[in-house]
Amino acid sequence: MNPPSIMAFKGIPNKSSSLNNFTVEVMPDASIIWSLASDPKKSVVFAAILNAIYTFHNFSFWQRPLVTMPTEYKGRSVVSGQIAFDFVSNNLYWCDSMLNWIAIKPAYNFNNTIYKVIVHKNLFLPEGLALDPEDGLMFFSDNDPNSRIEKAFLDGQNRVIIVYKGLARVLSLTVDTADDRLYWADSAKHTLEGSDFDGSNRRVVRRLTQASGLSYHQNFLHAVSYWTNSMLGVDPTSGSLLYSRNFPSLKPFAITVYDADSPNSFNDPCSTFNCHHMCINTPSGPKCLCSEGFYINKDNKTCRDASQFYERGFIVSNDTAIAMHDILPNGGQPNEIIYIPVPGNIIESFAVDANSDIIYFLDMESSSLKQYDIRLKQLRILDSISTSRDLIFDWIAELLGWIEPRQSSIRSFSVNSQITVTIYSNLQNPAFLTVDPHYGELYWISGSSEKSIVRGTWTRDAPRVLISAANLNLPRCLQYDVTSKR
Repeated sequence: MNPPSIMAFKGIPNKSSSLNNFTVEVMPDASIIWSLASDPKKSVVFAAILNAIYTFHNFSFWQRPLVTMPTEYKGRSVVSGQIAFDFVSNNLYWCDSMLNWIAIKPAYNFNNTIYKVIVHKNLFLPEGLALDPEDGLMFFSDNDPNSRIEKAFLDGQNRVIIVYKGLARVLSLTVDTADDRLYWADSAKHTLEGSDFDGSNRRVVRRLTQASGLSYHQNFLHAVSYWTNSMLGVDPTSGSLLYSRNFPSLKPFAITVYDADSPNSFNDPCSTFNCHHMCINTPSGPKCLCSEGFYINKDNKTCRDASQFYERGFIVSNDTAIAMHDILPNGGQPNEIIYIPVPGNIIESFAVDANSDIIYFLDMESSSLKQYDIRLKQLRILDSISTSRDLIFDWIAELLGWIEPRQSSIRSFSVNSQITVTIYSNLQNPAFLTVDPHYGELYWISGSSEKSIVRGTWTRDAPRVLISAANLNLPRCLQYDVTSKR
């Protein structure tokens, strides 16, 4: 809806009943509310709007028509992706389909730096998300390159693919925690489907045109479609309609169930566990997690700062300093920019070993290759070099590479053996070196007036022109994307 609004329906409608509802416009203004979740115990509705997750306090059917909501977390990408609430341990989860991760934060903690990315490896387009907090399980969809649904513990560990055939784009997931059933809306296949928690007993519940939101409550599925302006209820056993409504002027994208009368109460195993940052309930019991940039101590409860830098971020440098900014896209609450001064050096270029928290750089003041250990705050010289540029790091082969323009050569330094060798010499004005670590392939721009892109290897295979000068117009930079292999 525009302006963005939350429409609430009192009671579960049926085919013949009217929809007893009210509409609340929310601030900030936006074109779409991407996802909704609720915590009826605290009279709260969570809403993913633009680049943030907002908290709608004191939710009730008797609501004023315009509500300004405080920010729960600011920094998610402005893309589709479900949010989900852990009603046992009071944690909030969300998918970020642009940054390709799933993250968690303690609900009602408005410190924007307290969050943890729990799933990111081999994740390319996460959009659907559902939780079973009682059993300590989460379910999520990844819609690229081939859509699949995975199950994992609430800490993101023990991932298992449970559905991978016959999926197109799963935008929304929901669970029946009583019968251990998972349901999903495939907007590209136009289906509502379900299976057991292990992926077995899969069946199509009903054909439905482009469902964008789905929620299970009291033996029924409730769905909305942004593209058909509709809302409907379905019996998941028979597939028959409970109700169907069309809203010509509205575009409902997300749906959640808010049940303040639910008699269920749950023992929170985290309530007495005294975690420093956050606690989650897993099938093996409560577990403490630390926020991004922190490590868990030996007591498995308290957290310590892992390094001067954030866990993820953008690193830049000038001649005498290195700085890092946390990854918080689209206007997220800016954390402090972290500076590391490196006096007495002239940094020409640098490369990062994120696993070891080490920065390598070419120092033109002393004509040397240097290493800075972020954790230990120690700087040391690795080798002497001539005038050099375009430092790269291959984290698989543990090799550093760079270009020496005066010799028109590419050289390498082995982090393991501490040996420097020449890979190629007598090249044609090489520049802008980059690397594909998975295959050990080097790429650079070659030539003076007419430039081409050339490929080589650490093992000195004969350089090969990948893109000729006829197909280029003065390229000025080169980077390899290991995710898309481009």
